[in-house]
Amino acid sequence: MPADGTNAARPVFDGCSSATGSCTQGTWFKLSDAYGVQSKLHFWYIRVQRYNTAISFNGMRDTVSGYNGGNRIYGCYFDRIGNGWAGAEGHTPSTAAVRLVNSDDNIIENNHFYNITNSTSPGLLHAIYVAHKSERNSIQRNAFRRVSGDAIRIRDYSNYNIINQNRISQAGSYGYSEWFCDSAQNTDCTLATECRSYQNEFRDNTLDGTYSCQPMSTWVYYQTDYPANCARAQLDPRLRTSGNEKTATPCSQ
Repeated sequence: MPADGTNAARPVFDGCSSATGSCTQGTWFKLSDAYGVQSKLHFWYIRVQRYNTAISFNGMRDTVSGYNGGNRIYGCYFDRIGNGWAGAEGHTPSTAAVRLVNSDDNIIENNHFYNITNSTSPGLLHAIYVAHKSERNSIQRNAFRRVSGDAIRIRDYSNYNIINQNRISQAGSYGYSEWFCDSAQNTDCTLATECRSYQNEFRDNTLDGTYSCQPMSTWVYYQTDYPANCARAQLDPRLRTSGNEKTATPCSQ
């Protein structure tokens, strides 16, 4: 956080070297912590720019008990993340600006995500990627603008997440998207079993156009089948929505 505790003198973390002009940095901050306890990392009023990925909280993706969590990202700016900005041509396609892997009870609030783009595989990149058993996360009052993939992606048994009061402009195709890799249908899955996610909320968000400035649909399930190895009852609600509004003119603000 800034030394004075306010956003007046926001620290800037830049993935490009001012001395050499090289832009070789991949991920700005990665937590690898799968001990099943709260890690409690806090990020306040910082700016992270020109990295392939900004922040990744990584627990153990195939074991529920191997989680981390209790982290907070508040009032931050993330700009030019991915390989779609000038100088990032050498980077492989990114999948997230902020990534959660078996990371629970995090607060991602009042942040700005701008220019989160890939030039190659653009649809793979999400501003926030909630994956592999990440539960009870709060994603509220954030602004997303110019994101080449869906701004918020939920994956693989990531449940009870709250996504409210965000503004999503010129981003992907859907406000909320949920996917999992089903090994019965895909030969390139890296886990034996991935499952649907359940009991997530998507409410009171403003949907201001897709990446191509077409009207944005509220939600989509990219996988609709039900893998046999998944434990939760098939009829448990996957998503609850209310109060989401589409702007009359996409990409208007």
